[in-house]
Amino acid sequence: MAGWIAKSIGHMAPLFALMLLPLSLCGFFGRNILILDQTSHFRIAYLIAAVILVPSCAFARSHRKIWIVVAGTALVINAWAVLPWYFPGDSTTEAKTELTVLLSNVYTRNTNKQGVINLILEKKPEVLVLLEVNDAWMESLEKIKSEYPYRISKPRHDNFGIALFSRLPLIDPKIFSIGSTGVPSILCSIEKDGMRTAFIATHTLPPVSAEYFEFRNEQLIKLAQRAAAEKGNLIVAGDLNISMWSECYAEFIEKSGLRNGRKGFGPLPTWPSFLPLLPLDHILCSKGMRVKALEIPSSMGSDHLPLFATIGMPE
Repeated sequence: MAGWIAKSIGHMAPLFALMLLPLSLCGFFGRNILILDQTSHFRIAYLIAAVILVPSCAFARSHRKIWIVVAGTALVINAWAVLPWYFPGDSTTEAKTELTVLLSNVYTRNTNKQGVINLILEKKPEVLVLLEVNDAWMESLEKIKSEYPYRISKPRHDNFGIALFSRLPLIDPKIFSIGSTGVPSILCSIEKDGMRTAFIATHTLPPVSAEYFEFRNEQLIKLAQRAAAEKGNLIVAGDLNISMWSECYAEFIEKSGLRNGRKGFGPLPTWPSFLPLLPLDHILCSKGMRVKALEIPSSMGSDHLPLFATIGMPE
């Protein structure tokens, strides 16, 4: 039996290694090509596969050194992409105060509304961003009205309803659209301990087609421009339908000047909830701010996992 297993591995491992290496490279060329961009998001899966394939290629029947090098190259590429997220970011000034934020794509057809409400009451975030809310969701969320007296929402029958709830007063809250899609986002400011922070909650289109790919990228560029124009503290929270390994994401970060709250906590994938591999939901901050804690609570019936962050805000 052991001999048969080794023989099977010897046959299959080189084939998988030969597939894994180009997949690991394709994402670097996906700025304007949908299918290449989509290959960039699976770095966690590629890394796991590479860790398995490097020793497995030792069973290759011929040219085993070549296959070990091929699998090892894929391992290095994906480790270089994934592991830096576990290292702390640049040091920042001491925080004057902290703000807690819960971001959750609740899934429009999710029937476990009470589970989501229980999560909110357990975590008690000061700011709550909910995506994919419809009228039924908003009716259920009346249960937390006393906990969150300040709110703004735009429920929709599709998957792009949005709501922001706050324990703190909202300054100049408004619904607006980023780009030409008409999908609603929320813009407001929040003041705590005499410090004002601008806040954007948003949801980009999923790149399920070439047209939606262009729409998503347009939304990201417009969002980056708005973020770059903000002079004070800024938090952006939303389902951006993109991972940190996309070239489109890299352009967004470069133009916006924002920092991903995951830095120092690992990639923390949020989708799909039953086997999370892709970090699609993000909490980002302007430079000088620091995410002091970031965790993923349970999904409560959604296809996305939520993010719960504690953000330190400097003077």
